[in-house]
Amino acid sequence: MFGGLRKDKDRQLFELLQKHVSCSHDAANALGSIFHGESLPKVAGIIKELEHQCDAIVRDVRNLLDSTTFMQFDHEDNGMLVAQLDEVIDGIDAVACRMVLYHSVPAQEDAEALVSIIVEMTNILLHLVPSLRKLDRERAYELVREIRAYEKKADRILESGIEKLHNKNSHTQLSSMSVVEVYIVILHVFEWEKIIELLEEVTDHVENIADVVERIMRKYSLA
Repeated sequence: MFGGLRKDKDRQLFELLQKHVSCSHDAANALGSIFHGESLPKVAGIIKELEHQCDAIVRDVRNLLDSTTFMQFDHEDNGMLVAQLDEVIDGIDAVACRMVLYHSVPAQEDAEALVSIIVEMTNILLHLVPSLRKLDRERAYELVREIRAYEKKADRILESGIEKLHNKNSHTQLSSMSVVEVYIVILHVFEWEKIIELLEEVTDHVENIADVVERIMRKYSLA
């Protein structure tokens, strides 16, 4: 009896986690569409709606955990996993909100490259959650390695992107501009530096999920 109940609760949990990851992946794709001509306010609205859906999923997960004693993984592990998943969609939403705030024209190639990485990383999460449920160590560790490789790539893009922003607007170039033009350039650098930093932080959150999954796999696959 209790074994069947536990399996049903585990099934509900992983269905919720998969829905959450799917929303994050949809949000990442929506963010990418900005760089291909889609309206920024429209996309920001779509992402905000997906973020609200994820908030509801998190509440459902917490209610499920509060009403259940025995599950495949302990409540601390499950809670940490869903908390890290929520950081991803929150991070994507933060980028969209910041772009709306700045009225940013999406022409920064490093930002677009980082969004593409986030799309790939959230796609990997769609496969990582089922591998965790099955305790498929080989597949999970393979996906974790892919996530970490993408995160390292994102680190390099962030570093080079900030360097390019500042080099492109060097002191020599600014010296020939008017005060208003200099102000506009400095504001542009500040805005895009913040945006690419926020994008890189999203990749860090995905890597945090990989770390949690790896820890859970080691803990339970040897039990």
